[in-house]
Amino acid sequence: MKIVAAKISLFHWLLIGLVSGAVGLDAASAFGKDQVQWKANWIWNEVGGPDNAWVAMRKTFEVDDVPANVVASVSADSKYWMWINGELAVFEGSVCRGPSPAKKWNRVRAIWEEPPETKPSNTWYEEVDITEYLKPGQNTIAVLAWYWGRETHKGTRIDSGQGGFIFQSDLGVSTGDSTLVSDASWKAKLHPAYALDSGDVGKNLVQYHVDYDARNDIGDWHSPQYNDDGWDNAIEFGVPPTAPWYQLEKDYVP
Repeated sequence: MKIVAAKISLFHWLLIGLVSGAVGLDAASAFGKDQVQWKANWIWNEVGGPDNAWVAMRKTFEVDDVPANVVASVSADSKYWMWINGELAVFEGSVCRGPSPAKKWNRVRAIWEEPPETKPSNTWYEEVDITEYLKPGQNTIAVLAWYWGRETHKGTRIDSGQGGFIFQSDLGVSTGDSTLVSDASWKAKLHPAYALDSGDVGKNLVQYHVDYDARNDIGDWHSPQYNDDGWDNAIEFGVPPTAPWYQLEKDYVP
């Protein structure tokens, strides 16, 4: 019985190896393919952070007819929540930075002490089906993005040194190019209810504590009816591939 068990165990290990290899090949073959031809800009409310910043962004646009299938390509440094016409479409989207270095660089023991520009990393983007949230006529996208501005002591996450958000989708918009992109026409505002000095959690975790003061809330800002006339226009940081996010690679993990 022991010999049979050993044979079965060996068979299982071989099977696992074959499956793992196939998955690895599928992932590798998917990696780098079907990439977006980017027209969108990385945007944020200001240059250089600040760290632990929560930035609210809004864009109002017109759609003639909603296409049968609308997919948005989205990425954020570091996390984002997205509402479309007041409905939450994405909860805690985006992954931690990139799949691989953009170019050769020297990893050092105290990696977190090195400046961001010495640690170039590519960045993941994800595809989001937003068809059900759209309607003919006026639509509003609202995004809350959280920039961490830190990395773990093991270097498993590489900080870019700059908060950013990017969005691109073919929506059949009523004027000009049918592709809706993030650019300087979006509105952006540092959300005052989230404290920048919410507390350091040490080098074992990337995120800060979240310190939210409802007394500083800015109201129902993700609602289509919200008046954002007092908000500044977003700042553009360039079309991919651009530093400090470099090449955008599709996240093939659901």
